[in-house]
Amino acid sequence: MLSALEIKTLHAPAVVTATAESAAVDLRDYEGPITVIMHSTASGTGVTNALKLQECATSDGTFTDVSGGGFTTIANTASSQSVRVNSDSLMRYLKLDFVIAGGTGEGVVSASVIGKKKYK
Repeated sequence: MLSALEIKTLHAPAVVTATAESAAVDLRDYEGPITVIMHSTASGTGVTNALKLQECATSDGTFTDVSGGGFTTIANTASSQSVRVNSDSLMRYLKLDFVIAGGTGEGVVSASVIGKKKYK
C-alpha cells in the first residue's frame, strides 16, 4: 500500500568534490524491502563517482559495505539508479559512501530511502 511508504533523505542534493559520506539514517522503524534512489553527476576530465551503501549497529561506529548495496560507477555523465535491499537484514543505521576520483572536477549527489514503516 503506497500510503504506508515513507521517503527519507539519505543525502540532500549537494556538490561533492572529495570522498565523503552522508549522515546516518536510522532504519529502526522500517521493515522489509527498502529502495535507495540515487541521482548523481560526474563532471570534469577523468572524474568518476563510486557510491555504495554502508551499515552499522550504531550511528557513530565503523560502517561496513552492504551486500548488494553498490551503485554502478559514474564517469563524466549524469545517472539515476536504485538499489533494493531488505531492511530486516541490515544493521540499524545506513549511510551513503561516495568516492569522487580521477582528474579534476566534481559531482552532485542526492539520495533518498523509500520504505515501509513498521505497523504500530
